[in-house]
Amino acid sequence: VTVGAKSGVHGGLDGGQAYSGIPAIPHKDWLRSAVVYEKLPEIRKTLTDLLKRVAEIEKSTTKTEDR
Repeated sequence: VTVGAKSGVHGGLDGGQAYSGIPAIPHKDWLRSAVVYEKLPEIRKTLTDLLKRVAEIEKSTTKTEDR
């Protein structure tokens, strides 16, 4: 088992794998998470914009159905 620096290990780990993060997860998963973490502000803005657009579409469809 290989455990990255400052990783939080709270239980047993499977042998033959590398782990990173807090809590410790397989290193490959941690690498993917790190990439997403860097993009969170952009993802949040995109999600907020999409939710506004959906609300506008729902509002306009409701007005059309009421006619």
